[in-house]
Amino acid sequence: MIVLAADTSTPFLSVALCEDDHVLAEYNEPADRRHAELILGVVDDLLRRSDLELKEVDLLAVSRGPGSFTGLRVGVSSWKGLASGAALPLVGVSTLDALARRCVEPPERLCVLLDAKMQEVYGATYELRGGKFHKTRDDSVGPVAEFADADAGSSVYMGDGALLYEDSIRKAHPNAVVLSEEESMPRAWAVAAVGLDRFRSGDSSTASEVVPVYLRQSQAERNRVKAQAESA
Repeated sequence: MIVLAADTSTPFLSVALCEDDHVLAEYNEPADRRHAELILGVVDDLLRRSDLELKEVDLLAVSRGPGSFTGLRVGVSSWKGLASGAALPLVGVSTLDALARRCVEPPERLCVLLDAKMQEVYGATYELRGGKFHKTRDDSVGPVAEFADADAGSSVYMGDGALLYEDSIRKAHPNAVVLSEEESMPRAWAVAAVGLDRFRSGDSSTASEVVPVYLRQSQAERNRVKAQAESA
């Protein structure tokens, strides 16, 4: 199957065109808040480089969060537009699940952390069973201490949140392995891989059903709620 996937959950823009587990073409560059400006042009370029047209794509997969509020809105809305315009199935994928898929040698325990700002992280934990990751803690947001479990055994940590708070993780869990920045960056091919697995398991959605997952209010929403409370 041909899968077109995007991850816009971080300051990077990652788009990939894959055939099953083979990457046909991909783009991975810092977007500098230009996701909306760049994303559709990148799609056109990847299709051209692969000698394909959008109508030849079988599945769209997009990172639905958690992550950057603005980035997620751009990615999800762009993919919903492509899905509606070309009548293609669309699958939304957890940013953290896609990051976990990047592990070349899956550890017995894995904790994926993304920087959520305000001294918090988005995180999820996984255990390897039967050669596949099974989620042991759903996507959530909180201080890194909630995820740096000193009794977690030989946990491996990945993601920009793990790199940012590496000292705190190692203080609580001296034997932790923290993967490098290169190993921790979101990649759209991993979104494609998770999305294809879900699609083959019967999970496909209409464009209207795929929405960003933020886990908490944006700063603008928090300011509005605070202002309303102060004026009440």
